[in-house]
Amino acid sequence: MNNRSYYERPFAVVEKQFNYKGHDCICIFSVRGVRCGYVSVTDKEKPYDDYDIDCHGSLTFDGELPDYYNPKADYYIGFDCGHWCDGVDYDQAVKYNLIEQSEADYNKKLFSYLSDRPVRDLDYVEANCKSIVDQLEKTK
Repeated sequence: MNNRSYYERPFAVVEKQFNYKGHDCICIFSVRGVRCGYVSVTDKEKPYDDYDIDCHGSLTFDGELPDYYNPKADYYIGFDCGHWCDGVDYDQAVKYNLIEQSEADYNKKLFSYLSDRPVRDLDYVEANCKSIVDQLEKTK
């Protein structure tokens, strides 16, 4: 059993990082049992809600990423798969050592209403990252 305190644990693990058309793309799995995707951009002055991008749940992030994500750029936009239409995978969070089994069991009960919703897999997040890049490239 891992006895790290909540504040000593990483928020997420990087499941995949790749370059697509010159953009660094990062797919993570978070302590919340959901995945997120990030795409590098060069315009640090442009907030995510100023982009006309179609992706899962719309863009929900702009900024710098933590060092343990190993970002290759200074600034990213991103989206998450933690919306009302998304399921959660606490078993994967345990496998990645992000939470304890007791926390997973508690969260499964607390959020049981999400159990019939689809968990977005890595391929889904990767495809959304590529779609974001394609949309960014069309607006150049």
